[in-house]
Amino acid sequence: MTGKLPLVEKVNPSHTAILVIDIQNDFCSSSGLLACIGRDLSMIERAINRLLPTLRAASGADVC
Repeated sequence: MTGKLPLVEKVNPSHTAILVIDIQNDFCSSSGLLACIGRDLSMIERAINRLLPTLRAASGADVC
């Protein structure tokens, strides 16, 4: 096959995985270390809020 794979093949559950790498309270929680020293975690919080529905949808599609 030549050219780029269509999106449907790129995300085919038979060869797709989702990796969630170490979401730690110190780096992601509003009560963690980074928040306590004044870092803006709003982008992280938005990503985490989207994570669970994404993982549920992936699981429903048999993505490992």
